Amino acid sequence: MKKANLYLFLGALASLGAIAFATAIAMEAPYEDFSEKIFNLGVMLFFSLLLMVELNYVLLPHGRTISGSFGIVLATMLVYNTVTAVSIAVSASVITGGFLKSRSKEPVLFRTAQYALVYSAGGIAMELISQHIPGIAHEDFTRMLLLGGVVLFVYLILHIPLNNAYLKILGALDKKTGWAEEELRQQTGNRHEILATIFLFPVAVTMAFSYKTINIPFIPIILAVLCILTVRYLGQMQLHKKLWGQANLDGLLGIFNRRYMLSKLAEELRIAQLYRRSLSIMLIDLDNFKDVNDTHGHLSGDHVLQAVTKTVKASIRSADIPARFGGDELLVIMPGTPLEGAFVIASRLREEVAALRLTAEDGRPIAITVSVGVAAIAEDEEGKTKVTPLSLIRNVDQALYKAKSAGRNRVAGAGGQAQEM
Repeated sequence: MKKANLYLFLGALASLGAIAFATAIAMEAPYEDFSEKIFNLGVMLFFSLLLMVELNYVLLPHGRTISGSFGIVLATMLVYNTVTAVSIAVSASVITGGFLKSRSKEPVLFRTAQYALVYSAGGIAMELISQHIPGIAHEDFTRMLLLGGVVLFVYLILHIPLNNAYLKILGALDKKTGWAEEELRQQTGNRHEILATIFLFPVAVTMAFSYKTINIPFIPIILAVLCILTVRYLGQMQLHKKLWGQANLDGLLGIFNRRYMLSKLAEELRIAQLYRRSLSIMLIDLDNFKDVNDTHGHLSGDHVLQAVTKTVKASIRSADIPARFGGDELLVIMPGTPLEGAFVIASRLREEVAALRLTAEDGRPIAITVSVGVAAIAEDEEGKTKVTPLSLIRNVDQALYKAKSAGRNRVAGAGGQAQEM
């Protein structure tokens, strides 16, 4: 059995055990002790579920971790009080991080202090706002929704931006300790955690209201399952995005690779021919790029490629599709662009690249220019000549050859089209 599934099973077993224990005691308890024992057993149930949720975290591809613990803690805060919620949050952090996950004491203490600070601040804000709510809302659910919204707001303000800033300062002051940098890498820009938190907010409020109204133990169990499924779904989305990027994006330049470009060109060509629209492509080659690698090293060559790619992306429209065609060649698909428009874009791009001021790793300046070939199909081209992705690429490759043969740092078109410096 996988570790995550084992934790899920143990958490569910503990929750069911707590329910059975609560039922057994409730049947034998004196009437005056019944409410207190049910309160204690309810807290035990929420604590067991929080442990289960904390253990079933999701490790995102970039190293960040998210869990649905906010949903359980918020529900606890709304059902019971802030002290109870902070207590189970801190205890669960110590048990899961310090014992079950066997992490070092520094990150465990940080997480514990973080939970104590964030949820305490959320509870204080909730108490302050609750003094003014009776005149605004009279229904319990509306009241809980407003109070939960206050906690959500404080959580997003403190847990992500302020704590990331604190970690940056801590990492800068303590270079020898890597845990701060690791924590920062896991949290900075964690939009998946924000999405999970916002999604779980109404779920937690609804579950808290239902549990407080009818006091059925299965309600918080459903909440815990939803918390786990939410972060699992976000993790799967991120993993799918990573795998798609690995298959279709160039790792160095962050634009599409040749394989994706060929399929996309075929798709855009079919659309252009079907609706008789213009379609242009331009092939960009860095002049004397081998000399850059030989003189300044391949790392400087990578820097030059990245700088040129950034310039290309800034020069084209959002609808245009840049891709890495070869080692130092970039190809841009320009749907709806006639040949004249493609020449204008290519000429502007050539000038912007020539104006770049790049520096090698050794501090020496690097001058770079590009040659650009342009090819297009006309708006009214209706199959008189069979145009395929490969034939269009052959035409633009011939145009690029003409530009380089004429002295480089030029824009040229295929089939005797005009040229520009």
